Amino acid sequence: MFKLLPKGNEDEVKQNPALIVFDTVSCLRSRRTYLFCVLLFFIMFLYASTVMNPIKTQLQISNSNYFKKPPGTEDLNCAWVLDGNHPEYIKMLAANRTVYNDPADESELPMDCESIYERHRFVTAPTSNEEEDFPIAISRLVYRDYFYHEMVLAALYQPQNHYCFSVDRKTTPLFRKRFESLAKCFPNVIISNNSRELYSSGYNLDWANIDCLAALKADNRRWKYVMVLQNHDFPSKTNREIVQIFKWLNGTTDISITHGFEHRVNWNLTWTVNSIGLFRNDSKFKRKYDEQDVKLVFAKGDNEMSASRGAIDYIFDEMNITEFVSRINREGVFGVDEIVFPTLMSMPELNVPGHYTQECTVYRKMNTYITRRSNFGNKSKCYSKNFRHGICIYGVEDLRDHVHNTPFININKLIPSFDFNAVVCELEALHNRTFLVPFEEGNLNKTYYDNLRQKLLVKSLSTQQYLTVNPLWKAMSKAKRDDLQVLRFVAISSVLLFHLWPQTFANGYLGVDMFFTLSGFLMFKILSSKELNASTIRTFYFRRLKRILPAHFIIVQLTLLAGYMCFTRTEYKGLLRQSTSAVTLTSNMFNLPEFGYSVQNDDYNLFLHTWSLSVEVQFYLICPMILACLSALKSKNEKAPVAFVLSGIVASFSYQCWNRNGNSLLQMGTIPVRRLEKRQSKSPVAEVFFRESVTQEERHLT
Repeated sequence: MFKLLPKGNEDEVKQNPALIVFDTVSCLRSRRTYLFCVLLFFIMFLYASTVMNPIKTQLQISNSNYFKKPPGTEDLNCAWVLDGNHPEYIKMLAANRTVYNDPADESELPMDCESIYERHRFVTAPTSNEEEDFPIAISRLVYRDYFYHEMVLAALYQPQNHYCFSVDRKTTPLFRKRFESLAKCFPNVIISNNSRELYSSGYNLDWANIDCLAALKADNRRWKYVMVLQNHDFPSKTNREIVQIFKWLNGTTDISITHGFEHRVNWNLTWTVNSIGLFRNDSKFKRKYDEQDVKLVFAKGDNEMSASRGAIDYIFDEMNITEFVSRINREGVFGVDEIVFPTLMSMPELNVPGHYTQECTVYRKMNTYITRRSNFGNKSKCYSKNFRHGICIYGVEDLRDHVHNTPFININKLIPSFDFNAVVCELEALHNRTFLVPFEEGNLNKTYYDNLRQKLLVKSLSTQQYLTVNPLWKAMSKAKRDDLQVLRFVAISSVLLFHLWPQTFANGYLGVDMFFTLSGFLMFKILSSKELNASTIRTFYFRRLKRILPAHFIIVQLTLLAGYMCFTRTEYKGLLRQSTSAVTLTSNMFNLPEFGYSVQNDDYNLFLHTWSLSVEVQFYLICPMILACLSALKSKNEKAPVAFVLSGIVASFSYQCWNRNGNSLLQMGTIPVRRLEKRQSKSPVAEVFFRESVTQEERHLT
């Protein structure tokens, strides 16, 4: 470390080791070394402003590691596959397709965590602030090609996201065991506890999706959108791109809707909201349907969809869809998985947040939706000429025209047992766009997403209509809260008036308390909106400290330099002592025993203002620990956190009532007692501070 000491008094100050700050005496002795020190401070500031950011650091680490190609594809040139300039190379790959099937021998694909981490790049921190603030969830039904799913998971993996797999009971024990081993290596990967037999007719698929959605809702997992997918739905967008698309959707459900196929519904039954008990008895919406029952109007659509957290919470918390699913889920009837969610998400009478319209069912047309794209029988847009159940299986020859530049989030189908090279090249493209190419919003066709019919429907509603239809998304409609902005204005005004006219606005200092309260509320709100884990807490700390420390340290340096030039030796010695607490952000503890927060004791204390910054930073440090403690208490007893907070308030208030005339580190400054403290203070220093006219000598004497 360096020390900044007044000339001729270095030894005296060096006797106190607490005064270690920055030693620039030697730098000041020559212009060259002084300029070197200035340059060094500037470099340190740039370093602290950029490299200290854990998200950027993670991205830089990943940039140095290119995509890990699976064994057998190391010589595959994916750049040639996608650039459009090497048709002969693509023809050669298409004529000699590489295929991959999961090994039957357990030892050929080790499933310990180290082996899984070694096979792919799994990020340990969010790759952007936008992704961290917008966690998503993915629910997927799986029945084959485990290694394919492992690669897809790595391509979209983010620690703030959540992933659930519902495994077909008909698969081999080894297949399920591999997924269970995978889940043990990641806290945000879930395997559904319910194992159901899944059939291509759609039988049990709704139940399997519900199992995963329920698991994703449990344990206070936080996400804003969920994609419901099937086995060979392959991502064509990076996680960052998906987040941006979902932000544009702004709570709208993305699902395909068309007229219902009559044979899929048992018309011998009564289909009304009350006959199937669609709303729970404790739902605030049930009374509406008790007064006037509503007949269900069925819609058909794909099993895949993207839905907001508000929509899923509404269906699970306000509705009881057990009877509805049980009636529709009939064995031996084709397409029973394409009725329940399309109907729920399109009937405006049900008020599901972000719902679509049933206009398409009237005109017997299907809307365009973006969660998944399937090519049903169009040979001109299926260069591989290979179809399964009437759907194109894409090969390397399709990637550039039909997969790579599509506006759809997922493509069906890319299958490793048909063309493994196609799977690998598209995964490499996703990896490169995630880690090597900076995200640009302009690379996505915003106009296309803004003009989706489901999005236009929501935009056409008035604000009041939208909030009525989507009550759970009211909070998302405003980025800033007006009430907090008003409180900020009141706090700023009161502090300014207090400093300008302290005798008239003697209680204006309480605006600082308001700032502390607002800051605490906002910090807890930020942390409580995320999954509380080591990565979240580390990112929280780095973001706050990176925002504060570089500028703070530079101001301290400049202040010490100015004091060195202008102060006397005695005054500068006092400034050095004060700078120690400023640098260590303990000014509140340094000043409180001697003077109290409100007292301006010394004209030359240029670091007096840092007491409030110290309180702020200290709160940042303990905030995650307090929240973790409250979460632990809540898991045992729902009312425990309330009791904990009330106990803290009572303890603080009681202590200050007992010790309001003392200056103690334990005094936390609750507003009623702070006001009492000001009124009853008999300190001569306080009297001097509030006196309208005070001479310099009086204040020094005091």
